[in-house]
Amino acid sequence: MNITLRLFAALRLEAGSDSLLIQLPEGATVGDALEQIQGEYAGLVPHLPACRAAVGNEFVEAGTKLKEGDVLALIPPVQGGSSAPQRMVRVVVLTDKPPLEALKIIYDDSDPPPETGAGAVVEFRGVVRGTENDQPIEGIEYESYLDMAEHQIHRILDDLEQRLPLIRFIVIHTIGMVPAGETSLYIRVESSHRREAFVACQSFIDQLKRDVPIWKHPRSGA
Repeated sequence: MNITLRLFAALRLEAGSDSLLIQLPEGATVGDALEQIQGEYAGLVPHLPACRAAVGNEFVEAGTKLKEGDVLALIPPVQGGSSAPQRMVRVVVLTDKPPLEALKIIYDDSDPPPETGAGAVVEFRGVVRGTENDQPIEGIEYESYLDMAEHQIHRILDDLEQRLPLIRFIVIHTIGMVPAGETSLYIRVESSHRREAFVACQSFIDQLKRDVPIWKHPRSGA
């Protein structure tokens, strides 16, 4: 059976791709998949002990059975861990939850402490205006081609990481309905110095609007 393996952070950088297709016998478990990965992708082995496995957006144990077409995600520690030194910690979340609620779920804190070495933290919140083309609206419904959107966001972050000495970059975007006055996009950039953090935040927003397939549909009460 065919299983799609999703990779993030240091795993993705090591493999040179955010997904791999692996073949397993019927009835194989998550543990079987991990064993096969260790044999076929030696570069991933050092990172695996710190990772958690997830299927269908839920964390799973090694004994969980897989089925044809499953997507098995390997989730590194969200605050770094086994990632190589000097690599930027990145968190990318496209969710139906409000960004700050999602942030609190990820870090158990709506204002997580900066990573070691950070001397500047720049935060941006995109808020839904109460009007569109001078007409009142109740909110905006965001639509996305999720797989491509996530891929493009990581591509943008790859570019920023090559150009700027960034320590951590968090992007959380709500997909779905966001009422007027509420936050739809949260960005947090951490760097040693303020200039790099400001430049990275502005550059990311510009590229997000140009290259990431997320569409806005204003909704009125009518």
